[in-house]
Amino acid sequence: LDGEPLSASARILVVTVARSENRGTVYTATRTMLRDSGQAPVLVEPVEGWIDLRVGERPAPSAYALDGQGRRTAELPVELDGPVARIHLQQAHFYEIIFADPNP
Repeated sequence: LDGEPLSASARILVVTVARSENRGTVYTATRTMLRDSGQAPVLVEPVEGWIDLRVGERPAPSAYALDGQGRRTAELPVELDGPVARIHLQQAHFYEIIFADPNP
């Protein structure tokens, strides 16, 4: 978010998405051709997993799940293992990682 490389960035936006398609989308049996593109809303499968960030000498970051408008919905726990910060990505599609005081 600040134009810096990940190793020096103070604010990082992580976006995750797996399968996504309109409601009512229809494919052929082999899923090689689209028969009907369906309609809104778009159904999006969340991604669950872990993100590991090498933090070096920096303190552990803060991590937040965001809603579709970019508002923070939950603070996520951050595990620090030596030079690596580990963040569990859960049901959100957007995450904010901050290596600074989130309320300056």
